Amino acid sequence: MDFGFEGLGTGFSGLDVDVQETAAKKVAKYDRVFSVRPGGGSIFVKPTIVNGVVYFGASDGYIYAVDAGTKNSLWTFKTGGPVVIAVEFNDNMIYAGSYDGYLYAIDALTGKETWRFRTHGKIVCQPLFVDNSVIFSSQDGYFYRLSVDGKEIWRFKTGDYASFSPCHEDGKVFVGSYDHNLYCLDIGTGKELWRFRTGGEVVCLTRPPIKHGIIYVTSMDNYLYAVDTLTAKEIWRFKFGEHGIPNAPTIVGKRLYLGSRDSYVLCVDLNGKEIWRFRAGAVVDGCIVNEGFVYFGSDDYRIYAVDADTGKKVWSFRTGGECYMIPTFYGGKLYFGSADCKLYCLNAINGEPVWSFQTSSTMKSEFAPLYEEYRVEIKHETRIEDAISEDRYRSKAQDTVSLSEYQIKSEYSAEGEYKHKSDYDVNWVLPEDIMEVEGIWTSGLKRIDYGCYGCQKIIFISPAS
Repeated sequence: MDFGFEGLGTGFSGLDVDVQETAAKKVAKYDRVFSVRPGGGSIFVKPTIVNGVVYFGASDGYIYAVDAGTKNSLWTFKTGGPVVIAVEFNDNMIYAGSYDGYLYAIDALTGKETWRFRTHGKIVCQPLFVDNSVIFSSQDGYFYRLSVDGKEIWRFKTGDYASFSPCHEDGKVFVGSYDHNLYCLDIGTGKELWRFRTGGEVVCLTRPPIKHGIIYVTSMDNYLYAVDTLTAKEIWRFKFGEHGIPNAPTIVGKRLYLGSRDSYVLCVDLNGKEIWRFRAGAVVDGCIVNEGFVYFGSDDYRIYAVDADTGKKVWSFRTGGECYMIPTFYGGKLYFGSADCKLYCLNAINGEPVWSFQTSSTMKSEFAPLYEEYRVEIKHETRIEDAISEDRYRSKAQDTVSLSEYQIKSEYSAEGEYKHKSDYDVNWVLPEDIMEVEGIWTSGLKRIDYGCYGCQKIIFISPAS
């Protein structure tokens, strides 16, 4: 992606700067789920259904308990931030994380808080209840193991954000991190047994499956990996798409099913060979398989049912908003949430609506769209006589860019090559109807006012006086 400088014309007449080349190169991808705008009542979670009760959170900060047959509200529990991931149920207790950094233990019958545990980052993964304890991750970079009364047993520090729903096998727990690693930990001690490095952030918002000693885990490098749980050896990898995979696959029999941010659902055998693919209208974050059907939601506002053997569409149902997360099958019906602030119950065979439940708000909350990190390389020279020295400056900036109704966190690094040590005042300008922001970079460049959305054209305005 190149930034052009067409139409500079008189904008550079009389200046002592000659712009030679400017380009942006993609260096990383990040997951949009951490940029949900709070305040609305949108549902971005996979419902958990136990004993005829649907438990789910919403971006309004509430956790809901709803009767699966009648849609009657049984109770609500208010947290301090959006709840964007499935809850864990065990022994009449609900364990749920929130954007407010707390893990909550809630009585499943009454909705009353039993205890809470504070971390220093958003919790966007599903907790794991195992060996009479709860294991979960926080965006503070730690994985925690707590006792059933909320006391910390151990914590494990990764090299970056941690947004991964842990899974376990034979006394081991498997966790992932933004530092590109899949870790295997001893459940008893929290000590690292091995790590497996991928080419991108290991973000699994749903629990990765394990079968016959193999864990199937996705990465934001666009690969699905099959890794031996004992030796940490890669067995195979399967590449699809260009926008990363934030959810784990579903394994049924000898097949894996998974969604793609390129709008595809794919069926792959256990040797990593593609069997079929189905294209929806927009991003697909994951799927479930039940009784011969693959069910999934899409950013095109629809929920789909596809034949699990052939990949042919059976039916689709349109809601009033994006269907980001995976549905739940229960009692012949399909339960799922939408960004339109409603929980839906459909007939799983024909897609006919049974009922819908409204959250506390009709105000839609948005996820930021897919966004990526770019390295911006700037090359230009002065015409000052006797320029005999050369210096290179490297700088980084981290800013929050406002885009319509939500925030996008972007990271950029800029490289400039100069034939004379000078400070420049540079303006990067975009049309006002797209975006304008200001950022201060202080290493080498005196100031840069910049804008970037969709890599539109950039104009170099003037040097410092």
